[in-house]
Amino acid sequence: VVWQLLTREEPFSKVSQIEAAGKVALELARPPFPRDTPIQVMSFISQCWSEDPEKRIPFDLIKTELKEMQKTLSKVDREFLEVAFGHPVYEIPTSTE
Repeated sequence: VVWQLLTREEPFSKVSQIEAAGKVALELARPPFPRDTPIQVMSFISQCWSEDPEKRIPFDLIKTELKEMQKTLSKVDREFLEVAFGHPVYEIPTSTE
């Protein structure tokens, strides 16, 4: 969900849901991060996606983790995250309209 908030896209939108499920289950594929995604955000999302349940952030700590991350983000990183149209990785806009 955090990846979708960041990109405003559906993961693996260029392939069918069956193919996407297969890529995730069999190849451990994950959607790409937008260029310039803050390291803290990539790390958080990657932890949530971990194959090993013990390495995932427990659901009850997600809010705490997000608040802590917010404290450490630079002004540039916060501005990156506040872009209203997101940072697509599949459907790159061709104009700024």
